[in-house]
Amino acid sequence: MMSSEDIKSDEIDIKSVVSSLIENKRLFFFTSIISLILSSVSYFFYDDFYESSSVLYTTNSESSSMNSSSFDRLADLGGFNLNLSQMDNQASYCLKLFDSIDFFIEVLEPDLLSDLIGARKAKSIWSNLEDNLNSKNIFLAHDRFKKRFHVDFDEDFNTFDLEITSSSPGLSQSTLQKIIDKANSKIREKDLEEARKKLEFVKAKLSTENLSQIKEVLSSLAAESYGVIALAESREEYYLKTIQKPYFNPLSQKIGFFLFILISLLIFNTVVFLYTLFFRIIDQ
Repeated sequence: MMSSEDIKSDEIDIKSVVSSLIENKRLFFFTSIISLILSSVSYFFYDDFYESSSVLYTTNSESSSMNSSSFDRLADLGGFNLNLSQMDNQASYCLKLFDSIDFFIEVLEPDLLSDLIGARKAKSIWSNLEDNLNSKNIFLAHDRFKKRFHVDFDEDFNTFDLEITSSSPGLSQSTLQKIIDKANSKIREKDLEEARKKLEFVKAKLSTENLSQIKEVLSSLAAESYGVIALAESREEYYLKTIQKPYFNPLSQKIGFFLFILISLLIFNTVVFLYTLFFRIIDQ
């Protein structure tokens, strides 16, 4: 059984600890100064990133919903080969579009390029962009862009979730909006091109074919193609319809300067306190 003297010897003398802390006040002072300097320097060198996101619903563009049986019936009745490019479904096409370097170049702006590779390199490349499209810095910028730009497609609800980060809230929002606008524009162009090809084919065949069944299918195909053209020329949000517009997420801001300094001071001084306390216990 431990005696009262043994128990007292195992206890920490609070007065002696406080006395030790006072004795080490210079250490606390210099630690605070060092932590202030280091935290201030690290704060201003720490990259500040802001996040913008948007939710989009995929509308059924006429091209993607065209009656494919029209082509099958033509093949059965007349053995025709339309010789039209076989495009992926719109969602797959859109995902490939987002990932391509050509699409990245189309949405590229001086501020975005500067944010990705630095102002000095960006200025040099942008001044003569056409000659620098195959440069390593463009590929570097594209790789960094893909790390910052995230796309999720929900097949069950036919929705796209887009998210991008940059060093400026305005840049992240404007870039995301340009991505959406450019994607709609590209899909519209693709559908218009396909519809016009089909119309050219139909016009050529209607003047030479006599079989009524073939003419009926050709007329149906022509009507569908005119529908695509009318829709593409009238609908602003052609394929990607905005449910939630690009917005800036305030929670993604960099921590405030004074809060950052305060946390740094607490960490450094806690370490000094524990250091003092540890050696005081050893001395006892």
